[in-house]
Amino acid sequence: MHQPRQTTLILTQVMFLLLYCVGVYVAADPAVKRRCVFDAIMKKYGRVPTAVVREVPRRGQGAMQAYTVASEDDKSDWAPIRFRVFTEDLRNPQKYCSAAGEARSDLRGTRIICRTENILTEEKKNIFESYVIPGALKMHSERLFVRSMRISLVVPHPLYGVCTEFTIPREHQRKGVPHTDMVIYAAAAPVTGAAAWAGPCITLRDGRPFVAVLNYDPRTLILADSTVRQAAHEVAHALGFGYEIMEPLGMVSKIPNVRGKEFVMVVSSAITKEKAREHYNCPTAPGMELEDEGYGGTAGSHWERRNALDELMSGISGASLYTSLTMSAFESMGFYRANWGMEEDMAWGRNAGCALLEKKCIENGVSVVPELFCTNTTPAGHLLCTPGRRGLGSCRLFTYSQSLPTHFQYFSDSKLGGGNDYVDFCPYVQQFSNTGCTDGNPEVMRGSYVGPNSRCLKGDSLETLQYDVGDICADILCENGVVNVRYLGAEAWEPCAEGGHITPNATFYKGRIICPRYEDVCPRPKRKNKGLLDGCVGAAFGVSLSFLIALLCVLAVMMFP
Repeated sequence: MHQPRQTTLILTQVMFLLLYCVGVYVAADPAVKRRCVFDAIMKKYGRVPTAVVREVPRRGQGAMQAYTVASEDDKSDWAPIRFRVFTEDLRNPQKYCSAAGEARSDLRGTRIICRTENILTEEKKNIFESYVIPGALKMHSERLFVRSMRISLVVPHPLYGVCTEFTIPREHQRKGVPHTDMVIYAAAAPVTGAAAWAGPCITLRDGRPFVAVLNYDPRTLILADSTVRQAAHEVAHALGFGYEIMEPLGMVSKIPNVRGKEFVMVVSSAITKEKAREHYNCPTAPGMELEDEGYGGTAGSHWERRNALDELMSGISGASLYTSLTMSAFESMGFYRANWGMEEDMAWGRNAGCALLEKKCIENGVSVVPELFCTNTTPAGHLLCTPGRRGLGSCRLFTYSQSLPTHFQYFSDSKLGGGNDYVDFCPYVQQFSNTGCTDGNPEVMRGSYVGPNSRCLKGDSLETLQYDVGDICADILCENGVVNVRYLGAEAWEPCAEGGHITPNATFYKGRIICPRYEDVCPRPKRKNKGLLDGCVGAAFGVSLSFLIALLCVLAVMMFP
């Protein structure tokens, strides 16, 4: 029997929400790399204007009384930031690709010929609206507080700059948008050079953006945690994470003579300096270094990827972890407060010491931080643990046609270096797209156990009957400060204390599994608070997860009696 389309659509959306709550925040996929072009956008359109925002007149109040420069009520309490997202441009076929060969605006002033991968299908539209946007906003609302706006914000007309081509409902310019601290207009137009982009349109008097736009190319809209985190990265820019907003606030300093470079720019606010020193275990860290590669697209408004490769605000997305470093930058702006205890832990650079920040990654062919940087190309068939132990990969060195800049020369051969992906040509173990411990392909990960709680463990001469293996992924259970390991073929858990090893009695006929440090494979304890999985749907939509599960069951019965 043919079922009504509306029922099918509701079921699809409910399934997206359930997947978001129960299955996507186990681990980020560090193999997905997407460049950000925020700096190029800001340079093209200039500084974000401050708005004189008209408050909707209250009863007994004239229009002139209500026309004020908008700012937060100083007497109001701090509360999680509230977002309102409007997607009119997902309903207008002229604003997105419906078929290959169409010409559509990229919403930045350029017409693009649509390709098949740019087409916004109903499935991708549902993913964007029901999964990506709620997930991305939730990452911020759980970590950032603002002084709640007590007025309905009337959006200025017209909007200029990066926001010009987005559709703004007339009601927003007449009656305003109530019950929100941030208004975002979202679209899915084709993008060149990036997966998505976002930017602020208007700021309040104190500098906080309150109207922004977000555009996500359908070609990368998939049901994956990496998609949510990419959107969260772009929303962070819309919230103000960028040089054009941080520099006027006095957050940025120039530090000379760093690792052979003439100077670097750092976010040097007190709280960011404190969190950087804590993360790197470097008491002299001047703050968090900003990216200087990527020219106009990435340089200036992202963390230096060499120092913070798996951070949310790295210029090329990877694990995209929302750490204390980004939270501290937001708190430094003055109009946000961080919800400490909700920060995600990043293995990259943790306790690496000042050497990571002050010295070249490799000196005279020797890695200054062996846990991060490698010096030899991995033999064919071998796989090694990535620095964050979330997957397997390999170390690759390249010989370039010309000598690298002096400050990027690490070997006797001046043309030898790592890949050019914003890590200063430092070589490191890079994960492949199909070798994640949680979601990889076991057929190419010899001897590895792939599962939701798997992490990478170092192998010592591990061999199967057919292959010399290298490192492996194994199931990990963290309990009372003890790491328990279940490798491929094992039937029981085995405790694995730091400094010790496990001699496998299945799958492998030779070698040992080296026991890791607890903090390398287990999440560090934080103060009790709501996490990404707790109450996720109820917080955003006002309904409980149990209700949605029940609804899903009812709909399933209706559709498949």
